[in-house]
Amino acid sequence: SLRNEIDLPLRGLPAGNIRFVAAQLRPGTGGRGSEWRAYTTRRDASAVQATAEAANATGAVFRDNNDGTYDYTFSKALNAYGPDGATYDASLTHRIGLELRSTATLAVVAPNSNAPYTFVPASGSTSVFPVRREIVDNDTCFACHDRLEFHGGPRTDVQYCVTCHNPGTTDGQAPNNTLDMPVMIHKIHMGNKLANGYKITGNGNVVYEFGTVAFTQDQRNCQTCHQESDAKTPQASNWRTVPYARACGACHDNVNFATGQGHSSSNLPATDDQCLTCHGPSSTFAGGTLRVDQAHRIPLLEASQRYKFNLLGVTNAAPGQRPVIRFSVTDPTNANRPYNILTDPTWNVAAGGASRLALDIGWNTANYTNRGSGSAPTPTTGAPAQPISINPLAISGGTPATGPDASGVFTSTSAVAIPADVTGTITVGIEGHPAADVDPTTAGIERIAVTNIAGFFAATGTKVDRRSVVNVKKCDDCHKQLSIHGNNRTDEPQVCAICHNPSATDISRRVAGSSCVSTLGPNDASIDLKYMIHAIHNGEESKYGACGFSNLPVSFAEVKYPGKLNNCEGCHNTPTATQTASYYPVDPATVHATTVRAGANRASTTDDVAWSPNVAVCSGCHVSTTAEAHMLQNGGSKTLTKNADGSTAGGPLETCGLCHGPGRSADVKEVHKIGSFEFQAPVAN
Repeated sequence: SLRNEIDLPLRGLPAGNIRFVAAQLRPGTGGRGSEWRAYTTRRDASAVQATAEAANATGAVFRDNNDGTYDYTFSKALNAYGPDGATYDASLTHRIGLELRSTATLAVVAPNSNAPYTFVPASGSTSVFPVRREIVDNDTCFACHDRLEFHGGPRTDVQYCVTCHNPGTTDGQAPNNTLDMPVMIHKIHMGNKLANGYKITGNGNVVYEFGTVAFTQDQRNCQTCHQESDAKTPQASNWRTVPYARACGACHDNVNFATGQGHSSSNLPATDDQCLTCHGPSSTFAGGTLRVDQAHRIPLLEASQRYKFNLLGVTNAAPGQRPVIRFSVTDPTNANRPYNILTDPTWNVAAGGASRLALDIGWNTANYTNRGSGSAPTPTTGAPAQPISINPLAISGGTPATGPDASGVFTSTSAVAIPADVTGTITVGIEGHPAADVDPTTAGIERIAVTNIAGFFAATGTKVDRRSVVNVKKCDDCHKQLSIHGNNRTDEPQVCAICHNPSATDISRRVAGSSCVSTLGPNDASIDLKYMIHAIHNGEESKYGACGFSNLPVSFAEVKYPGKLNNCEGCHNTPTATQTASYYPVDPATVHATTVRAGANRASTTDDVAWSPNVAVCSGCHVSTTAEAHMLQNGGSKTLTKNADGSTAGGPLETCGLCHGPGRSADVKEVHKIGSFEFQAPVAN
């Protein structure tokens, strides 16, 4: 049956717009996992490929019942599709799927429109199966990709994909190149870590190269895709309980299991039925260290769970005073035992500045300017608009914190006072990392990422928390743990915003003669969060780059976002009954313009060149000259100046909200089709 977006029946579907697949699920044998095999197949040169059968195929019967329901009879009986297709066995699990294809007169935009129907012919059951193979669910894929639309758009459902992408399907131009789902998906996501690369020949003999794909997290985290806690994927544990050569060799493509080359230090050949001996969940070989779940451990990620920052209070936060901060670092895995940061070895690794802890103080929560912090002490030195930073450790030039008290709490006092003209609410953030040799597979000391923390404290008046724009759980759907700047800043956008504010650029890194300047040019680049993050995720079009550590260029021009850029809720908070979505145009009268040139005097904003705030936000994705003209015609500007307090110094006023605000004629949610995306809520990692 077919129904439209307002649940009315759809009649008149042309037979040429719908295709069907029929497949069976075979039990695993010889140590291998179960596998789907399609009945509907075709030969491409010397290769066999599973395929979808068009409803107007010779021998097929397609009937429109004129009430929104249809009947379809396959072109052949299931036992007549051989020899390339599956051999009919009524006792096996079967699946039928369909796909709707758009034409000039029929637009199919519905996600998940493959309607997979799983059943057992012998019993008719749709719930009790001799074998099941539900390993990955759509919501897991959509967490990064927002929507999967392949082969021109009509294939959107993982349960449908596997009916064709199984061991019976190969690349038509390279018959030895299997398109089996576990092989293909592992190789694509392994991308640039593969020893031998990966290519697929697609429609029209177009070659798709996946050997350059950079996965957004550590590939050892198999549970990013294989989520055993998901009731819809009862076989998700197969990644660790059913190891076999074809699936594992997809990532470990430098191993030849038949000859043994690359398989252990002894080059030991192995067959699928032997894999469980060393790699199975109950294996005691080598002390169990070769079990799949043990071999894929991420020691650095595990170590990060043993540290927690605690911000316990701030006093003396008024203008003219030097803030006093009470804090601790504890071990959540050991009854929150406090660390003595002055003596604990992991907080006292000095080589290369490995251990680091910083207490950052920024102001105010409406618009961070950090004016008067001393971060740019002269017109030509330092970094503009950066916060006060306190190093409470006894290494690397720090001023050791006082303590610990009986509860493990330390106290640090800022050497810099809150400027006398500061009003509103200040933010205190804790960032940094301990260091230790926690990963035996790598040499040397690792920096252990710790989730940052931020708190808000009134300097004057009533405390006003910083606005919440993005949900870090959505970031971690793709990144697992978002840790940058040498694992100093981790999983807390509120800490990022203190430094990455509207008056901040990378000018302190633009050192004459450096490779950064020769690559990116002499002009500084904005590092304002609202521009930078959009531009990074749209890297291949924005060509965003900035100068980073050691004055080296960091280019994002090759970044290809795996999701849909128009799905703002892929990152932004989902709106609630009491909170408007954070992706709507901001008020240019209250949100500061974004500095793109810090001018000759880094210590002052009065010679800055700035973009109006909505231009800064939207131009990270909308990079065309037409889009720019539209913004500028409606009050946007790329030539604004600033006042001494960092606010915008006059100029035209953006009117974006008149058309793009909630309920307006070009409401962002409607124009971006945000409501059409499934699984907007964060997926648990």
